[in-house]
Amino acid sequence: MYFEINDSLSLFTSKRKKGKGDLIHPQDNRFFEDIYTYNQHSVTQNLNILNTRTHDASLCMSYSGNTMFFYRNDNQGDIYYSNYNKTKEKWSSPKNFGEAVNTKSRESSISITADSSIVYFVSNRTDITNYGEEDIFYCTMQDDNTWSEPKNVGEIINTPYHEQSVNISPDGKIMYFCSRGHNTMGGFDVFKTTQDETGNWTKPENLGYPINSPDNDIYFNLNNDSIGFFSSVRTDGIGTLDIYKITFTQPVIPQIDTVPTKILTTYEMPEALFIFQNFTFDYNIYENTNVFNELDEFAEYLINNPKTKIKITGYTCAIGTSEYNIELSLKRANFITNYLINKGVNPDNIITQGKGEDNQIAINYNENKTRCNVSIGLNRRIEVQVLEQGGQQLIIKQIDVPKQYQLEEYVQNSNNNIYSIYLSSSQNEEDINQYADIENVISYYNNESEYYTFYVGKFNLIEQAEKTITNLKEKGYRDIFIFINENKQIK
Repeated sequence: MYFEINDSLSLFTSKRKKGKGDLIHPQDNRFFEDIYTYNQHSVTQNLNILNTRTHDASLCMSYSGNTMFFYRNDNQGDIYYSNYNKTKEKWSSPKNFGEAVNTKSRESSISITADSSIVYFVSNRTDITNYGEEDIFYCTMQDDNTWSEPKNVGEIINTPYHEQSVNISPDGKIMYFCSRGHNTMGGFDVFKTTQDETGNWTKPENLGYPINSPDNDIYFNLNNDSIGFFSSVRTDGIGTLDIYKITFTQPVIPQIDTVPTKILTTYEMPEALFIFQNFTFDYNIYENTNVFNELDEFAEYLINNPKTKIKITGYTCAIGTSEYNIELSLKRANFITNYLINKGVNPDNIITQGKGEDNQIAINYNENKTRCNVSIGLNRRIEVQVLEQGGQQLIIKQIDVPKQYQLEEYVQNSNNNIYSIYLSSSQNEEDINQYADIENVISYYNNESEYYTFYVGKFNLIEQAEKTITNLKEKGYRDIFIFINENKQIK
């Protein structure tokens, strides 16, 4: 998917070398997808704050131009969003759209009207009426600022095959989508349908040549009322799926005044918490220029919460001598510490140490003694530990180690950590009642922020926490995660 944020900045998705994980997908033997930016100086950059080591794909921008929605290869496939600060030219940390859209099935496309009253999305869910492999569904915004239960848009649009890449006009009256069904010229084609006065959708119209071709034509996105972008497999292409631009001779969507997008506040993380994600480094490198946005936000938090004290510990993988790894790990920790201090953080509030190859969290080698490139990089990391909490509670999100790559020592918790599962935060203690079907939910009240934070359990083994969080996600809980519980006062 390709779209323009403004006259000088565009976003697109690509499978190419030197992505966030630089890994090859075992099924198609190609690189995983990442989101990239492209500016007027023809510079392409990996948008690392949003990308993970697996698939991440841009889907659409809100009509306000402030929020990007994108696909992430979590839980079979979920929709996430990030807010763009135009003044600072920075993206916020990604947030899961939530259970209104995301399920245990695969959600792969989304589009929202300009007033945020209706969200359309694509899913292969089977818990409600569906007509094919992947269908288009929708939810409406209710009076209490929550989304309604999803509904299928109907079999006049959805076929027994795949529908994809839904794109709704600002007023919600015109829908563009891609389909393998209907009267395609071959593979996926782009279609258009219009909502009549009774609220019903008209029979989809194939946009025809030159947009559609005998091969796949997909990810259609209208940038404005006369310019669109789409991806296609064509003989003049450079790669498998190339991006094309189409200019219409007359406006194809109505223009309306946009209003602030409700979703920006609906799913924003409460200010009672600040969440910092530990991160990794490349081999034999002690700097990571891809995390400057996160470190800027972390520095701002620490400055605004001067009572917060932290310990930063650097680690390495098991390659190299112990002496060299101790030195390298300390350099990694100092890289973070020095960056924060240069941004104005009080150095007295930070303890820095390097532990070399101690406390490995993932396997370094496969059973046949070859290096395990998928997991070894997870050991090259820094970990932040909260020593004293400030006014706004700080939670450290740990690096996720897939179960098949975990070391036995990691499972046995050699660090004597206490693991908990974050659920949500609220100013209303009674909101804990929404978790009545979960055992051992803990409510912690922060006197300074005046927020309640809801957790699940205090586990000695991370394996116990992982088993619990898997069960919770199967129940439909979203945007939850495991963290090291540094607050010894929780009861």
